[in-house]
Amino acid sequence: MDVKEKYDGVVKLARSLNIENERLEERDGKFYFAGDIDSQMDKDKIWNKIKEIGGTQPNDATVDLNIKNTQYYGKYTVQKGDTLSHISKDFLGNANDYNKIFEANRDQLSDPNKIQIGQELTIPNR
Repeated sequence: MDVKEKYDGVVKLARSLNIENERLEERDGKFYFAGDIDSQMDKDKIWNKIKEIGGTQPNDATVDLNIKNTQYYGKYTVQKGDTLSHISKDFLGNANDYNKIFEANRDQLSDPNKIQIGQELTIPNR
């Protein structure tokens, strides 16, 4: 398996996250991938996929992702069973920071206990 094929899951994930200005190359047995991605959260997802495939410090991959939007960490779509505390623990590291997510979404939330499945919430920067 060549290195481009090895990291095919990374390319598919990046494309599902709507990467722009994608540049992909295999050179001297190394995978080179670059582009513009919406948020730090999306960049983290891509890096987690790279580490899943190539280990914590892959020596056969070079990735250069430019973050287009630095005003927030990312966007999250509410799933069945979610609470702001649960989402806060997952993305901000502390369930008690749920109010930060609530404040970042005041345009669509009037009560932190009334989130709806399918709502797209802005996750503030950590």
